[in-house]
Amino acid sequence: MRALDVVEDRFEIERLAGSGGMGDVYRARDRRSGEAVALKVLQSASVRDLRRFAREAEALLMLRLPGVVQYVAHGTTGAGQPYLAMEWLEGVTLEQRLADGPLSVAESVTLVAQVATTLGAVHRHGIVHRDLKPGNLMLVGGAVERATLLDFGIARDIQLTRSLTAPGAILGTPGYMAPEQASGEAPVDARADVFALGCILFACLAGRRPFLGNNVLSLLVKVVLEEPPRLGELRGDIPAPLDRLVARMLSKSAERRPRDGAAVAAELVAFVGEGLAAVGGAVAAPRAPGEEITTSERRVMCVILAANGSDEAGATLSEADGVARAQALRDIAACHGGSLDLLQSRWLLVALSGAESPTDLAVRAAHCAFALRTVLGGAPMAVATGLAEIEGRLPVGELVDRVAQLIAGRDGPPSGGIRLDSATASLLASRFETVSGLDGCWLLGRKEEPDTVPRLLGKPTPCVGRERELSQLAAEWRHCVDEPSASAVVVVGAAGVGKSRLAWEFLRTVKEQREGAEIWIGRADPMAAGSAFGLLAQALRRAMGILDGEALEVRRSKVLARVERLDGLGSKGPHVAAFLGELVGAPFPDEGDVPLKAARQSPVLMGDRIRQAFEDFVRAECQRQPVLLVLEDLHWGDLPTVRLIDAALQHARDLPLLVLALARPEVDELFPELWGRRIGLRLRLRLAPLPRRASERLVREVLGESVSAVQVDELLARAEGNAFVLEEQIRAVAEGRSEGIPETVLAMVQARLEALGVEERRVLRAASVFGETSWEGAVAALVGGAPVAQPLAELTRQELLVRRREARIAGEVEYEFRHALVREAAYGMLTERDRRVGHGLAGDWLARAGGADAMVLAEHFEIGGAPARAAEAYLRAAEEALRGGELGVAIMRADRGIGCGAAGDTAGRLRWVQAEAQVWRGDLALSVERGSEALALVERGSAAWFSAIIRDGTPEAPRCSTLRSAPSRAWKRPI
Repeated sequence: MRALDVVEDRFEIERLAGSGGMGDVYRARDRRSGEAVALKVLQSASVRDLRRFAREAEALLMLRLPGVVQYVAHGTTGAGQPYLAMEWLEGVTLEQRLADGPLSVAESVTLVAQVATTLGAVHRHGIVHRDLKPGNLMLVGGAVERATLLDFGIARDIQLTRSLTAPGAILGTPGYMAPEQASGEAPVDARADVFALGCILFACLAGRRPFLGNNVLSLLVKVVLEEPPRLGELRGDIPAPLDRLVARMLSKSAERRPRDGAAVAAELVAFVGEGLAAVGGAVAAPRAPGEEITTSERRVMCVILAANGSDEAGATLSEADGVARAQALRDIAACHGGSLDLLQSRWLLVALSGAESPTDLAVRAAHCAFALRTVLGGAPMAVATGLAEIEGRLPVGELVDRVAQLIAGRDGPPSGGIRLDSATASLLASRFETVSGLDGCWLLGRKEEPDTVPRLLGKPTPCVGRERELSQLAAEWRHCVDEPSASAVVVVGAAGVGKSRLAWEFLRTVKEQREGAEIWIGRADPMAAGSAFGLLAQALRRAMGILDGEALEVRRSKVLARVERLDGLGSKGPHVAAFLGELVGAPFPDEGDVPLKAARQSPVLMGDRIRQAFEDFVRAECQRQPVLLVLEDLHWGDLPTVRLIDAALQHARDLPLLVLALARPEVDELFPELWGRRIGLRLRLRLAPLPRRASERLVREVLGESVSAVQVDELLARAEGNAFVLEEQIRAVAEGRSEGIPETVLAMVQARLEALGVEERRVLRAASVFGETSWEGAVAALVGGAPVAQPLAELTRQELLVRRREARIAGEVEYEFRHALVREAAYGMLTERDRRVGHGLAGDWLARAGGADAMVLAEHFEIGGAPARAAEAYLRAAEEALRGGELGVAIMRADRGIGCGAAGDTAGRLRWVQAEAQVWRGDLALSVERGSEALALVERGSAAWFSAIIRDGTPEAPRCSTLRSAPSRAWKRPI
């Protein structure tokens, strides 16, 4: 449409005012009234947009209310396009206003009280807006008290139970829609508008939305799962009642929010009546009594994000099928220890957490992802691993951005793979097949035993520091073969120390000997931990070539083929095959087989028959050729497997049978007499950390000789001989992430901390706030004054902390972390709220104790949300650096103090430090500029300190004289 065009002989087009996704908005003149109108013309012809357009016209016709844009007319243009005419409003949208920064407390309360009053009237008419956002609020004449509500395109009657738009469509604006809108499940009522209004009030006060994300999907996930920060943590002048009201408006549960707009308006009117809205510009209130580090903490979490919009053929699911599939997906998530949330019925997110090691958690997530794929087909799916806060409904923070970014990647999945972030890919590398693409890594399936040298950053890595253990294993194997006898070797070591690599090197040696040994490998599955015969069944299935999903007849034929090749079984062959079939999931028919039929009636008898069959099978195999049975991750194994192997070792004690079991130390608690009752039957190897020389060799093999000796020392000190930790740090260095400690490494340490009690973990986190060194009184101050002597003693006994003989603070008991990794892991477990509170309390305590370094205090107060105190401490630190001749350091510290919002004398003194440092550095022009700023600030406050500086005899006088002689009017003023 063009200027001067007339719509339905009434509305004369003046100009195009704006365009959107649905159509265009024109400024037009209503020939009947002579008033300007906003003419919205629909360009799109989709059914959804037509319904939305009609709904907006219907709502505005009904809602002739103050504070709502007024309806004028609606109809169809000569070109057949629907149009809607509304009153023309001059002003700016709230979105445009907020682009210039946040509002004052008074402005924010006034604006939202006005909108809430309008919403109250809208809600009384039975209408829910469902798309409140700053862009839909017009500030007429730029006045916050004249905020007018726009765009009722997706509004609906509160009583309606069915959506007016397509299933799975996003009904609202991500970042402002309520969790029940984002999940697409719960009915939407007036409290959804209350949530959106809370988001608007938050944005007005904080200058940012309560939920931040890199894309629409991550915003949806965060609205459903993540708790927004409290306003008081982002801005120091927020009155506590207002902070609490916004928190209630943003509650995940609709029941906890005010019931409608009128209820919000009533609270805000009372709030204004109390005079609390006029506190804009006030300094932050003193720290609230009773603040302390809580028991909430961050832990490692795996997140799975997947599309959930259609069946495998791409057709939209019916409502009944959608409900059934949603339940099936929830069951899968629960089976794997996860919780599932649906987002607009189009996406699903599964969050998994637990106390196991990060590798175990990632393995569980991978199994869960594959199980979900059986229901979702080839739908896009991604898995990410990282630290997240565990509280309430599992807020996942930046982890959501990471997984949403993965699933939005352009690189197509190879063979239906599942996209992984680098942390997850690293954790799964030893157990699953992965492939790298342009956009990252993809998970393809479970990995068979590798037949190539293990690699790091694409380079083959040598097996270092395990020569003694390898020779012991080789000697035990030679003894079993040369002097036929059964034996068992148990290799015990912490997670990541290198048990699997040792086994791989040993197997490679056995295979290279070309002696025709039979090798069976079973790897325990954390998802099936403790399942009867699960570990042994897996080893036998792999040995027989039985694959998951094969037809029963195929499985039976493989069992028979394996048994029939053994001459030593004779007439026992069918009996052995039948009961091995029970063990490996290939049951044979029992018609005419009396022993099999009888055993199926008695679990005890069945167990006995399986034991006999396995003993005979192993003995026959050993008579044919030496047998090596490898059991990985026996700490996830099961007692029936252990007992069955124990019986087989005894039954084949004069035959070449070696059982090699790999396990973590907890295996001793699970199986306290693991094959140890038979003298000479078991060799136990405790895998020690890698020696320093071996670790250094690995670093230089992968990173090259160019890596500095200092960097090598840092890597080795952090790893402490743990191969996994060392490799992850090498990977980080190669990827340019050498400054921080990889999340996977911190997660491994945190898995150890999970074994501590709740109070011990809280005390350890409190100690981490102070850095490497802390004090008993200091830790007590951070946990609310609770007794900490016993938890500290336990942490010392666990060798996480070390008590020092002498303390640098009088009357205190001093502790230090045994290892920097432990401190980093404990600090990483602090929630954002506890970190802020902890640093504030730490600064308070150190200031009272006296003698604390000024920079230490400054950083505590800055992180702790006390900018004025931080600025004062930065001033002290800057002056100390200036006295010591560290001019660049002095300038940097002064800059940080100014960045904290320093005002008055403090700001003036910080500028003066900068000016003096610039003089001594020879930058006179810049020093004059800084000095002028300092004088201006001082003249508005007390000049007592300045007078002292220029007084004769003070050390600063010569420098000040130099400044005063500078060619600037600022220095020629009378002083």
